[in-house]
Amino acid sequence: MSEDRLEAESSPPETVSSDDPITQTKRYPNATRLSRLLAQILDGLILMFATVPLMLLLNVGAGLDWELVMETGVLPIDQALLFTSVGIFVYVLVNGYHLWYFGQTLGKKMMQIAIVDQNDKVPAFAKIVGLRYVPFQLVGALPGLALISVIDIFMIFRSDRRCLHDLAAGTRVIDVSGNETKDEDITTI
Repeated sequence: MSEDRLEAESSPPETVSSDDPITQTKRYPNATRLSRLLAQILDGLILMFATVPLMLLLNVGAGLDWELVMETGVLPIDQALLFTSVGIFVYVLVNGYHLWYFGQTLGKKMMQIAIVDQNDKVPAFAKIVGLRYVPFQLVGALPGLALISVIDIFMIFRSDRRCLHDLAAGTRVIDVSGNETKDEDITTI
């Protein structure tokens, strides 16, 4: 099955000195750390406003002893995984279209950045969600493994600005500001 996807516009390549093939001779520069942070904050706010009403509607967490959770700071694992599952569902519902066609969440779209693979093409949707997002959300929900999420965040300070989730999926985040999307930029992959 083939789908229309955004193909990176041809422009003079940016040469990056690195042994990593994903960062060599690319058409678009890597997104800045600040633009990635702001996109993440925007995505968090958007998802919070979409997820909380759904959780209230579905009565998620109704049987929890919230006083105990607040006292111990620990959410039972079944509830943590339920909350995470609802969050993943809402993430795909809210961002699915833009991730599929443009490699962007709504926050990334607002910040004019996008996820691409080694060839500066929009990665497969399953790769974005299945390798880049879901595993790190699930790991972050598990007590004792949340440290991996912290490591993931701090990897943004690498010279190529790729986090652990970028490395796992073979992606990078690029700056697409100043590049107009044209009909000829859409290709079938």
